[in-house]
Amino acid sequence: MKRTLRNRLTLVVAALVIIASGLLSVTQHAAAVGDNGYLIDDAIFYDKSTMSVAQITSFIGRYPNSCLLPANYPSGISWATFREPLGYFDYGTTDVSPAQIIWKVSQLYNINPQVILSTLEKEQSLVSGSAGCATWKYNSSMGYNCPDSGGLYSYSSLGITNTCVQKEIHVTFSRQVNHAAWQLSFDGKRANGDLSWMGDGATYYYGRMTQGDRARVEGGSTTPYDGYTTIDNTAVYLRNGASAALYNYTPHFNSFNAIFTNWFGSAYVLTYSAKPVYQSSHVTAFPGDTAPMTVRYQNNGSASWYDDFTAWNANKPVVKLGTDGPLNRSSAFGSGWRWGPTRASDVFSAVYEADGVTKASNQHIVLPGQIGEFSFNLTVPRNITPANYQEAFRPIVEGGTSIPGDGVWWNVNVQKPTYTAQPAGQSYYPRLAQGESAPAYFRYKNTGNVSWYDDFTAWNANKPVVKLGTDGPLNRSSAFGSGWRWGPTRASDVFSAVYEADGVTKASNQHIVLPGQIGEFSFTFKSTMNTTPGTYNEGFRPIVEGVGEMNAVGTWLGVTVAGANYSAAPVAQSYYPTIKQGQSAPAYFSFKNTGNVAWYDDFTAWNAGQMPVKLGTNNPLNRSSVFGSSWRWGPTRASDVFAAVYEADGVTLTSNQHVVMPGQIGRFDFTFTVPATLAPGYYPEAFLPIVEGYTVMNVSGGPWLGVTVIR
Repeated sequence: MKRTLRNRLTLVVAALVIIASGLLSVTQHAAAVGDNGYLIDDAIFYDKSTMSVAQITSFIGRYPNSCLLPANYPSGISWATFREPLGYFDYGTTDVSPAQIIWKVSQLYNINPQVILSTLEKEQSLVSGSAGCATWKYNSSMGYNCPDSGGLYSYSSLGITNTCVQKEIHVTFSRQVNHAAWQLSFDGKRANGDLSWMGDGATYYYGRMTQGDRARVEGGSTTPYDGYTTIDNTAVYLRNGASAALYNYTPHFNSFNAIFTNWFGSAYVLTYSAKPVYQSSHVTAFPGDTAPMTVRYQNNGSASWYDDFTAWNANKPVVKLGTDGPLNRSSAFGSGWRWGPTRASDVFSAVYEADGVTKASNQHIVLPGQIGEFSFNLTVPRNITPANYQEAFRPIVEGGTSIPGDGVWWNVNVQKPTYTAQPAGQSYYPRLAQGESAPAYFRYKNTGNVSWYDDFTAWNANKPVVKLGTDGPLNRSSAFGSGWRWGPTRASDVFSAVYEADGVTKASNQHIVLPGQIGEFSFTFKSTMNTTPGTYNEGFRPIVEGVGEMNAVGTWLGVTVAGANYSAAPVAQSYYPTIKQGQSAPAYFSFKNTGNVAWYDDFTAWNAGQMPVKLGTNNPLNRSSVFGSSWRWGPTRASDVFAAVYEADGVTLTSNQHVVMPGQIGRFDFTFTVPATLAPGYYPEAFLPIVEGYTVMNVSGGPWLGVTVIR
């Protein structure tokens, strides 16, 4: 229920006494959506164009039980309940619909018809009809002139009984809506100090005031007001005239704002305003670098911000971080941005409450007062001119305009990259025989100002690759590079190790060499059987692929190639076997490697890039043995895998059972299989180690086994 102007006089006089005593001070306060002192925006409160008669009628029709539908009128509604307002408390003689009354009054007093509908619902639930449609409710429909402590009144001349309205001139639906709308509109203007509204300047205003120097009547003296009032024993700062008017009308916390918002959307003019509260540091970078950036803005407006993750589903405009200086400038550093070089980010990386610490419950909507964070990358083009660049940004409502407030900018200092290296170690000069391989390595200290990325990391990081290339001359085709992944001019493209400057401590990232750190390249020299024996000087230096050679002292290794000597000495063999027709018997030969080349069996050779050593038939060479039907490679190759490899003592097994190093002993196991039709007799079977595809091995003495075949 409502206090009339007379009821409110006592409260206002008391407030005036306080003001006169100098106890109240004038301070500035910013509007905040959802504040008890900011129930509705003035611009919305006074917008009479929001609904037509037809739209009001349609809105009422949403509620089948509405007390404003003729089908739900109770019997006994008093005379003149729905008489048409003609202007300033004058009425016609014919009844009209409630929608026509609401619309006409809104036009007379420049007040939003949605405010009238919300007040009707707040007071008597007439719009929804949720509390029933008793006759008395129509006569006090807006609660106008119904004091909190008032009794019941009857007006027999109108046929009206038991209404809370104190005066007959305020009874009936038409009069309630007319007088209440005038009161709300009048109070809102006067609370803001506007004495010119509808020529009512001579009417004294007793209600609440917003902050400022205000006069209550034309010709009256001005008084400074601080904008505070007390509602239900709580101090409330009145942020605008509309809120003051609503509290004058109902001096309690009430459901008006909730009803209005539920029915008609936001009660506030949605404004966009942003204040930067944090930004990451300025950037020093090199061509090809990517720099992560972060900026946080506080939402100082009344409109919520929706990012691209949420906006389309919510049918809301998207707030993105756009370029500025000028607005929508195409950034040279925006090649990786999803919406192109004018939009750095379209999704909030985080949303915080106003304290900047507590995460908001929804990480894709920034409510007024909350803080939204944009994170993005500045990608420095490889071909950019080193210089200082200023990159400015501000939030933008996509499809609208930039959000008012201070923008942010970063200084991007693009430096000229300096690729320099200092040798920090290398392997011994290798010695190898024809057809053999030898490991090697170089270490280089990064003495430049740019990190080195190997091929394991560079493409993902969009960086040029640092490889170990041939030198003397640059990009020379090495005779030992047949096994290198990128061909005979690039010995290595991945760091085998990365050390701190001490050369001992491993770096945390084994694929990036920071300035001051040491990178190691390991690779293999591989000779062929056709490599001419001799000494070769092999020069190398780090190369920035696609950029050029690195400024470094030349490094080299002397590679000595000896002629391949494949020779063997028999050291053991199985007994001469006696085998029945159609049966089998095991056999073996052991040979010592007396040459200078390692032997690789068929299990290892192909992976190692070597020619396999097998046990082949002899006398004559590659003779087809009558006992070789079970041999994997046919009747000329008894075995292709070492059954065992021993050290020179012939007892100790070696660590690698598929490679026989010079001085070690390799054993071949195989099987003699006698055909069922082979005539009984004595058969000498000769064998020899063979380097498949290359040569017969030089063996002292011709090893052989005599096979006796019996029935």
